Amino acid sequence: MSSDFVLRDGLVVRPDHGIENLDVLVRDGRIAGLLRPGERVAEGTPVQSAAGLHVFPGLIDAHTHLGFGDKITEYDSETAYAAQGGITTIVNYFLNNESYAEVFAREYEHARPRCRVDYGFHFSTASETHIRELESYVRDYGVTSFKYFMNFKGEEGRYLGLDGTDDGYLYDLLSEAARIGNVTIVCHTENIEIVTQYMRACVDANYERMVAYVESLAVRLDVLPTLPWTFDDQPVSLTHGEARELAGEIRSLVERFHRERGRTDVPADAVRAYFQFQLLPDDLPDPEDGE
Repeated sequence: MSSDFVLRDGLVVRPDHGIENLDVLVRDGRIAGLLRPGERVAEGTPVQSAAGLHVFPGLIDAHTHLGFGDKITEYDSETAYAAQGGITTIVNYFLNNESYAEVFAREYEHARPRCRVDYGFHFSTASETHIRELESYVRDYGVTSFKYFMNFKGEEGRYLGLDGTDDGYLYDLLSEAARIGNVTIVCHTENIEIVTQYMRACVDANYERMVAYVESLAVRLDVLPTLPWTFDDQPVSLTHGEARELAGEIRSLVERFHRERGRTDVPADAVRAYFQFQLLPDDLPDPEDGE
């Protein structure tokens, strides 16, 4: 396809305008204008048809985890799939115990020649080193969003080489983020004790282990980090929420935050077992029943 063309007869979707019948003019591979249907363009401009199709702006996937297969080549293969799905920017999470200074330089050199779309990085905080260096991550690398896994307590994160953390660590992390300012802490809300207990009940009931784990996610009691709301203007995102109860809790927090702070920006996302597995019926065993 030429880098210069006009896309005709598509339904253009823009968040602030809804769905419109518009043509899209592209020059040098970039959008140069949105045109009325059939509006004249320079003679000889190639025409591509989008009849019957929706045309979206480039999407941003702000939550990716590359490297679970091959730490280097996935910058190529996974971003190729992203581009095929209309995603033109990814923001990938790092999860390490070590200082991110060397990690950033190493991963940047892996990503730069391989990524097929634009890219950026988040860091996951898992050690005291990360709290001490948080300000330098913001200043030196422009990273302003940091994930905290609430499930990696005690020995739970050892298989990933992570130190165990606790609510005291989260308190210190939020305090430092609030001191720096314009930093978002992304809380992976999960109560590992409840997940483990329910997974055991599913396995005891002869469910295949991976499906049992997915089912435990679907019914778990997500840990809702109410602690962040004690820090003035400290942005916190709640991610991977699955328990039905969590939606109501988030709604209550939004209402309270609006009432007390005059703000409603409480970002959160919800997933249903990460959309990966066929879910079992709702009559799964209740751990308290011993069934």
